[in-house]
Amino acid sequence: QQLDFNNNKYNTSHNKRRSAMEVRPNENDVLLGRGHFVNKYPGNQRFRDVVEEQKPFYIAAVKRKDKRNIAIGIINAIQSSNPPGRFLVDSKDSKISILSDGAWEVASPDKALQKVLHRLRENKAKGENEGMKIKGG
Repeated sequence: QQLDFNNNKYNTSHNKRRSAMEVRPNENDVLLGRGHFVNKYPGNQRFRDVVEEQKPFYIAAVKRKDKRNIAIGIINAIQSSNPPGRFLVDSKDSKISILSDGAWEVASPDKALQKVLHRLRENKAKGENEGMKIKGG
């Protein structure tokens, strides 16, 4: 089911207010980073599921504005969770801090949007390339 894009303004005041403070991730947060811990984090797994659900709409969208609105809808879905999901970045930018409490900061709205758009493009490219294998060679 396609997400509702009528409210294409996602919650930026929450992100701006908390961005300078370290926070402890909840189960609905999306952790921006690399590695097994980040990949297996419940919020990241849900994020990937939501992106997969919206991928066909993203691929079908022609206008850049429509593609952006799909990404904003994904952000809204994460933020509408209970407890609300956030996009978090490692405040210490080190592998050690990934496992420590309070080592995360709320990402800027632009960084969250770029992450979602990147994930949508990445998935789109994989899906398109699967059917376009070159014969011979």
